[in-house]
Amino acid sequence: MDWDTLRALDGDGVTIGAHTASHPDLTLLPDDEAQEEVTSCRATLERELGHPVRAFAYPFGLYNRNVVEAAGDCGFEFGVTIEPGRAQGTHPMLELPRLTVDGREPFDVFARLLA
Repeated sequence: MDWDTLRALDGDGVTIGAHTASHPDLTLLPDDEAQEEVTSCRATLERELGHPVRAFAYPFGLYNRNVVEAAGDCGFEFGVTIEPGRAQGTHPMLELPRLTVDGREPFDVFARLLA
């Protein structure tokens, strides 16, 4: 996806989130390198989109306490994992589960996911 497409989606109301600069497993990096991956991707997106980027998705869904802290220290307000489930008020905002929607479900199944 190029920047023009990303800006158009952003302008149409799609929430654009960050996912690191080079898609590494952040849990295997030294803390300073993980922090740089998180910080640089957010800075690039914000520069190109012209507004704060609030969301972060952990590459491969992998995270640990240090990675969550890096995302929070960078200023992300919420982060999504690949843990299945609905987010509840008790979930930490930087460790939210999510529902899988891959487009192959019939509409009634999709509607039940959202209910």
